[in-house]
Amino acid sequence: MNTKYQSGLDSNQIRTLRHKLNLRQKDVADIMDFEVIDRLSHGERGRSQPGLINTIRLCKLYNVTIDDLYPELCEQINSEILESENRNFLKTHLERTDLDTQCTS
Repeated sequence: MNTKYQSGLDSNQIRTLRHKLNLRQKDVADIMDFEVIDRLSHGERGRSQPGLINTIRLCKLYNVTIDDLYPELCEQINSEILESENRNFLKTHLERTDLDTQCTS
């Protein structure tokens, strides 16, 4: 598992959202068509993560976005993207400045 994102995955809101709807783990497991509640329990504790399909199903069930389900993870990824965009913008800007300087010399 990629440990770079582990803390964001551990701090999910799956349990909080379930409690807001007054659902038991068994209720959600039944809705999600899980045989046992272990998968849900482990997901709530951050010991494992649901796959893409089950993440989407949880978002639909709780009527939330993935940002609501995994707020710290999404914030971390947003920051990485912003940093990357800033680096790329700066690199492109510097390359254009170098070209402009070369063309006017």
